[in-house]
Amino acid sequence: MQYSISLEASRDLDDILDYFLTRDIEAGERFLQEFNKKCQYQ
Repeated sequence: MQYSISLEASRDLDDILDYFLTRDIEAGERFLQEFNKKCQYQ
């Protein structure tokens, strides 16, 4: 099964990652790992 992310959601993810880059890179890495896990198991 293949999922796609809407343009709006992609922009939101970019904003979230930009926030983590300026605040807490480790938290951003954890966020990405969990997001990827959820995408794989849904």
